[in-house]
Amino acid sequence: MRKIWALFLMLVCSCFFAGLTAAENAVWRQERPMKSFLSEKMPDSRISAVIREYYSLSDTEQGATRYAYNYIDLNDDGRQEIFVVVSGPYTSGSGGSSALLLEAGQDGLQVRRAFTLVHTPVIVTDEKQHGYKSLVVPYYGGGQPYSLSMLEYDGQDYPNVADGILMKEDELLSGCMLLADAEGENSFPGWAAAADEGFYQLDGKYLAGKIAFPMLLNHPGELTRAYANQSLRHTALRLYEDNGAAAVDYAVTCNTKKVLSVLYAAKNADAGVKLSALTVEMGRARVLTAAEIFKNTEDVAALTGYADVEQEVFFFTEDGVIFLQPAGDKGVYGYEAKKFSREAIRPYLKKAWQKKLW
Repeated sequence: MRKIWALFLMLVCSCFFAGLTAAENAVWRQERPMKSFLSEKMPDSRISAVIREYYSLSDTEQGATRYAYNYIDLNDDGRQEIFVVVSGPYTSGSGGSSALLLEAGQDGLQVRRAFTLVHTPVIVTDEKQHGYKSLVVPYYGGGQPYSLSMLEYDGQDYPNVADGILMKEDELLSGCMLLADAEGENSFPGWAAAADEGFYQLDGKYLAGKIAFPMLLNHPGELTRAYANQSLRHTALRLYEDNGAAAVDYAVTCNTKKVLSVLYAAKNADAGVKLSALTVEMGRARVLTAAEIFKNTEDVAALTGYADVEQEVFFFTEDGVIFLQPAGDKGVYGYEAKKFSREAIRPYLKKAWQKKLW
């Protein structure tokens, strides 16, 4: 379970803090800074079933196949489509991965359009053709030099990536980025589950068969260990109860001598995902809040640009901190994320915490 969860989490979010990869450093301009949206965190049995059927995958083949997805309302009709990037040896090649545009029908999710040669992030522009927003997809690999392919809706369908309009390097873009994910299993620093590789040994536990949380095994202080484990369990249980008995899973994002940080995700029956996080000061098993770490909420707001800092989820990685904010604008549903390095957040920390965190 941990390995499967880690595969999904390793597909998550680098473009919003790392930019395009070295192979993708062509010059292109934005009319204004684009918001980048994380992929949804939880595996979705409906999407898995569609992928299996559409690509005719065996059990072994499906086990080697990964996917990342986002909800997006492409024609502003109030109904969400799902854009899914599918990667693995049976759906990907040197030119990129496969992708499916799904929509809800009477018999469940249906494939509206299939794509090949797909790389992330996928840009959803503000521009529309025949009532649908245009998509811009990085296009490279297999001998094709890096470029951006504009996919305009023609009244019936979107073209494939190879048939899109190649954009000029100085052409303006306005919109938002979906699937702002690194490609490759080890490309997102800090989010991969660190259960067996961090400073403290952890073990995954379950409640009611659907609530997963980590347990600390080897802290030398018995009471400290007990307090930490109580908090780790309670956070998962509270997320479960607050979200209608949603399935809960987690990833350990920072596991050092000083700090243990865990990100939890709960998936509701309606496929909505809610996140929570817990950061523990390991010296005393004290649960840390933003108010205890940062000088004041105004500092946090200035740092992140988020007005409602009380609604933020923040968690630590081995080299910095990530802030998450529920995002619902532009028809995208999920979490917007911003990552800051140790050096970037140091001026905002209370003096006592500038040396405690790392």
